[in-house]
Amino acid sequence: MKQKTTRFLGVLAAAIFALGIAEANAADFTYTYENVTLSYQIVDATNRYVAVVPGSSITGNYLIIPEQVEYNGLTYTVTELHYAVISTSNQLSSIMLPNTLRLIEHEAIVQTNITGITALTIPENVDTIGYNGIKLKGLKTLTWKARNCKLNPNWMYVYDSYAPEEIVFGKEVKKVPDYFCRNNGNLSSIVVPVNVDSIGNYAFFSCTDLSSVALGESVKSIGEFAFYNCQKLNYILCAPAVPPVVPTHAFHDVPLDATIEVPCNTIAAYAAANEWKNFWAFEETILYKAICRVMDEEQGSVEVEQDCRCATFTAMPAEGYRFKQWSNGSKTNPLTLQLSESVELVAEFEEMPAGLEEIFNLNTPSDGKFIRNGQLLIIRNGLTYNAQGNLVK
Repeated sequence: MKQKTTRFLGVLAAAIFALGIAEANAADFTYTYENVTLSYQIVDATNRYVAVVPGSSITGNYLIIPEQVEYNGLTYTVTELHYAVISTSNQLSSIMLPNTLRLIEHEAIVQTNITGITALTIPENVDTIGYNGIKLKGLKTLTWKARNCKLNPNWMYVYDSYAPEEIVFGKEVKKVPDYFCRNNGNLSSIVVPVNVDSIGNYAFFSCTDLSSVALGESVKSIGEFAFYNCQKLNYILCAPAVPPVVPTHAFHDVPLDATIEVPCNTIAAYAAANEWKNFWAFEETILYKAICRVMDEEQGSVEVEQDCRCATFTAMPAEGYRFKQWSNGSKTNPLTLQLSESVELVAEFEEMPAGLEEIFNLNTPSDGKFIRNGQLLIIRNGLTYNAQGNLVK
């Protein structure tokens, strides 16, 4: 009797679950946009929010979900994707999600029988993704723009040929979410850009093929187990001048002889910081490159001197020419910049106007050149000129 009762309760629970899914996906209306007719359910009548639910008619291999739809003379905003909106029966190669989207429900985007969709962008307003919310066979590139998103630990199916090989972060992102790339076996490298200030718990947990990581200079903290079991991780580039705060076990099973490149004069700080001190192959590096060239090599030459994050660019005009400006608009020469990114400047020269060439021929003991407030000045016969030949006080 107990076995029959248990079986009955299991069937009843499954029926209730199926009924809940059916009710959740019940469509209130359909709306046609370009090549597709989608079904919608009103989830917030006051604010006029709707969810996309199963029941689509797609002609073609791409899907664009609009941000707003019309129904009974009113405009509704699309904020949710419900269970099985995209199923394995949809032969798609491209999906564009709306920027208004906030929720991607469990198994909302699933395509398992073909490898059509190779790239997907998660919009910036998505704040929740459920269990296996994204399950796409052959997904290569995931562009992540979500600013503040809570992820189910298994929000993306990442096994076999389903794990993306490349992750690109948008400029809106401030934090890498918890569980972000958990168990991804295809990811070999990751660049955490300058706009990100923290990496969440389990973010890259057991990414078994991950071999290189670059941390932008704004990263201040790394979460628990963030790089746990990343056994091939042998190179970490750290742009922050202050070592990010790292809890115990964040780098568990990462090789202790991994090369850790850090900014100039920061090895001592990293070697003393919690968890970082377990590594021993630290190297100093110049993070940002300063590149300098001329628009016309016959008119002059350039040189650049760089020390860590400071670079001085100097333009040297050829005979008969004078310095005009740098490609960033600055007329200061030499020009000193504090670098927060790699910079390439081009020097532009111009012909010396008639009569000004004598000013630059410094033949008397009273003549000379000097720099004041970053500006080149020339003394000729007791008068001071700027690089353009104009008198200055």
